Amino acid sequence: MIEKVKKVRICGLNSVRNAFLKKIQDAEILHVEEIFDLDSSQGKDILDKIKKALSIISRYEEKKFMQDIFQDKTFIKKEDFYNFNYTQVYSYVEDILRISTHIDNLTSERERVQKLKDFLYFLRKFTLPLKELFSFKYLTPLFIKVDAKREKEFIEMVSQKSAGQKFLDNLEKEKVFVVFAYKEETEEMLKVIQENNFQILVANLEDLSGFFDLPPAQILEKINSYIEEIDTNIKRLEQNLKSYLSYKEKLLVLHDFYLNLSFTEKVDVLLPKTKEFFVVEGWILEKELDKLNSLVESFQGALYAEIYSPQKEENPPVKLVNKKIFTPFELIVRMYGAPHYTNIDPTVYLAPFFFLSVGICISDAGYGLILSLLSIYILRRKKLTTSGRNFFKLIFFLGISTFLVGILLGGWWGVSAKFKVIDIIKEPFKFLIFCFFIGFIQVLLGMGLKSYIEFKNKNYSQGISALSWIVLLTSILGFFTLKYFIFKYLILLGVLGIILFSSSSKNILVRIGVGLYELYGISKYFSDVLSYSRLLALGMATGVIAMVINILAKLSFNMGGVGVILGIPVLVGGHLFNIFINLMSGFIHSARLQFVEFFSKFLVLGSRFFEPFKIKTRYINLY
Repeated sequence: MIEKVKKVRICGLNSVRNAFLKKIQDAEILHVEEIFDLDSSQGKDILDKIKKALSIISRYEEKKFMQDIFQDKTFIKKEDFYNFNYTQVYSYVEDILRISTHIDNLTSERERVQKLKDFLYFLRKFTLPLKELFSFKYLTPLFIKVDAKREKEFIEMVSQKSAGQKFLDNLEKEKVFVVFAYKEETEEMLKVIQENNFQILVANLEDLSGFFDLPPAQILEKINSYIEEIDTNIKRLEQNLKSYLSYKEKLLVLHDFYLNLSFTEKVDVLLPKTKEFFVVEGWILEKELDKLNSLVESFQGALYAEIYSPQKEENPPVKLVNKKIFTPFELIVRMYGAPHYTNIDPTVYLAPFFFLSVGICISDAGYGLILSLLSIYILRRKKLTTSGRNFFKLIFFLGISTFLVGILLGGWWGVSAKFKVIDIIKEPFKFLIFCFFIGFIQVLLGMGLKSYIEFKNKNYSQGISALSWIVLLTSILGFFTLKYFIFKYLILLGVLGIILFSSSSKNILVRIGVGLYELYGISKYFSDVLSYSRLLALGMATGVIAMVINILAKLSFNMGGVGVILGIPVLVGGHLFNIFINLMSGFIHSARLQFVEFFSKFLVLGSRFFEPFKIKTRYINLY
């Protein structure tokens, strides 16, 4: 059902504004439209620093199996959230950023030294001091990397324009040469080398100024020692960073504290206010009015609240409330959107059809057991948010549905059981008729709900038109299956109802014209029912794929010892993949049936779901 709401306007003195915002945020009873369009993290340097610190230490975190899907949530009491030692924890952020900057500087230094090392490596065979290799009076040494296939071309080219060249080293597919160019022709030689796409090796000799008196081999030894020292320091600092993983939970709380602080500051800025007063407008559930009145009274006259009923032209936010067994199915409604406040909550009506549809799509009792048992394990062993718990409760119910359908169809992990009500492989047409029957009933339910909503909103003409469609469709089915003559008269009655009441116009010609056009659209109802054939297709696909997996595994097992090693991953991995892919397919296609074939008959979308102004968090959950 859709909870009843009231509109609220609260006026107060600016002197109590901050205290009021904190209390109303803690109470979580007031929906304020404008607040939820805010991006509360933009332009906040402190939040960026915390995010960066979290990102840095997360690099050193050991990833657990499926951690991205089943993340351990951080739960904290509201009073602990407010009394948290944020100053101390923020000092960890500064430490992490400082250490990270030090690592970045050392890494840059290592890259610079590595380039020198790579350059000197090709000179390691020279026994002369480095300064003598670069102090020729008339010659300039150029170090060139050459593709081995172009070696002859390179030698012929430089021989004509240099004092000579010398082979230095072999690489995988390249060779390194030193070319002695005449100083006055150095620039021209460089230009020729570049034009012919040969790579020139360059090093910043200023970085080697302190080693000019040593031969390259000795310089390499010193550089290697220096690189080892850098690597040791980087490892030490990384170990230091890794130790901050023990504070990750506190850092997440710190992030959400400043996120919420930024959020409430923006709300405060956007509130309509004068020099002395401020105003807040929003929506509240009728059942929460006593809480609001008590909160207002606690400010002893500094606040004043006015309560209004929603006007016809207004579109209040929607709060869905259902019994526990139906609450998980609200997820499907939320995927579609919030129903209009004057419409109905479709959760109870879609639940049995979605439950059955997904079970038919997966259609294997063994798969259903796995889904339900996995859901129970996660619900008992993992800390989950309310939405997370509802999701896995939904998977549990869908597992039960799959188990029951699997028993009726005789499917157990791709093995056909002796007991079965219907064989979906041998008798697909019978099962197709059953799928059509489900679709027909749901389409009729959709029209029935439309009729109820129209009568409730005093649109009697549209209500009668919807009822007429029910009479027409059921009478057509009854006539062709039962052959009773009375159905002819009922078909005529339904046609007349559609022609006369599809429009509320007072002009009889307009009413008849619109009615005939609506009657022409009867084919869409049959196409809606035909859409339910996808249930048969997906149900058969699950069973066929499961059987193929079993056959492949059996062939592997028949190969002996090696075959067993190969067969177990095929059997286990294949069935797990089949469960996952068919759960996704069943979920998506069953949801599509609800959205297109069912909701289109009666559901009108509203503005948004009821979301009370509360503490804004991203990483933690308050209780």
